[in-house]
Amino acid sequence: MNEVAQAWRAAPPLLGIVQQHVDETAALRRQRTRLVAGAEITLPLLQRHDERIDAHLDGIAVAAEAGRELVHAALREPGCGEVFAAAATAILAHDHAALDPLLALASANTDAARGLVSALGWVPAQALRGLAARLLASDDAAARMAGLAACAMHLADPGCALDAALADTRPALVCCALEVAGRLGRLALLPACLHTLDDAEPSTRQASVRAALLLGDRSRALAAASDDGSLGLLMRVMPPASALAQLEPLAHEPAKARTLVRCAGLLGLPQHIPWLLGLCGDPLLARAAGESFALITGLDLAQEPGAALPATDRATGPDGDPENDDVAIAEDEGLPWPDPDRLSHWWTVHGHRFPAGGRFFMGAPPEAAHCRRVLRHGSQRQRRAAAEWLCLLHPGTRLFPTSAPARHQQRWLDRMGA
Repeated sequence: MNEVAQAWRAAPPLLGIVQQHVDETAALRRQRTRLVAGAEITLPLLQRHDERIDAHLDGIAVAAEAGRELVHAALREPGCGEVFAAAATAILAHDHAALDPLLALASANTDAARGLVSALGWVPAQALRGLAARLLASDDAAARMAGLAACAMHLADPGCALDAALADTRPALVCCALEVAGRLGRLALLPACLHTLDDAEPSTRQASVRAALLLGDRSRALAAASDDGSLGLLMRVMPPASALAQLEPLAHEPAKARTLVRCAGLLGLPQHIPWLLGLCGDPLLARAAGESFALITGLDLAQEPGAALPATDRATGPDGDPENDDVAIAEDEGLPWPDPDRLSHWWTVHGHRFPAGGRFFMGAPPEAAHCRRVLRHGSQRQRRAAAEWLCLLHPGTRLFPTSAPARHQQRWLDRMGA
């Protein structure tokens, strides 16, 4: 290290700057929750956001003790971002003892638990050596759940610790284990997942259905599914006729219109395109219908000339009131307003590429190579659908973690040859 660098590192940190690193880390982590589910966010955009988080974490690490004190002080309001900053700082500094109070927070606070788990997934896998084993061996449910989630986010198999968690009596731990079993493609655990399908706890049943579907069951899980949480997967594993029958009751419930629109996109049947085009003039459903149109056809409404209306042509809220906090605003944030006439013309010209009876995802039949391309180039929602398709097409495939740090995702995609 040269003399200038030595002098710079030896200088006392400017606490105002370090505090800014802490505040920005927490704020950027909170923003990331929206980004990973964003309709308009691609992997390169997510990577730029993640690089900002890494830069601020580096600033905290360089400040050494002053940085650790300030991230600890921020825990007076222990939200997801604050716990993330504290946990990531502790792990990267190999200060595992500093995680104990964070585990206690995670036991009682859902946001804190999300922040802790996020930090475990954020750091390099080698930084978890020893720590993951300690968490998985703990008697504390929150610690074991954190250890299981960390393994899933790094695509690492927790081994017998996962089997033990599935056999536990604590519902939250069992739900976590079911999710991890499905995400990691542990086919040998399918019988254990099916065993919990009749559980009296609704959250356990839902997690069982999802895990069983990802692991290849196409009978008991289909019969047990009873809520909207499983519809996205059901649309893709059911024969089209059965899926349409499953959706039929929703057509008579106005409150379920948005769910029906989204399911049409996941189902991928060209016969629904005219219906979706008809909804592109409905201010409440237009953007959702445009997204489902794109999910079937692969058309990028934001890039296709004339496919989207200028933002100034539409009001902010679905009823024209910018202060309206209707859930539709949050779900549709970032989606373009489709131009019904231009999309209808596009379909007239290109509809022959989508023969009736076929099923399409992003402009092509859902095949593994195509899904890997969507994982590389699609938006976050499209990427999440592609990851699920890969598991459904080939049970035992690990569910690609589209919410993982972008640098991890790029490495895994390179290994996949995507």
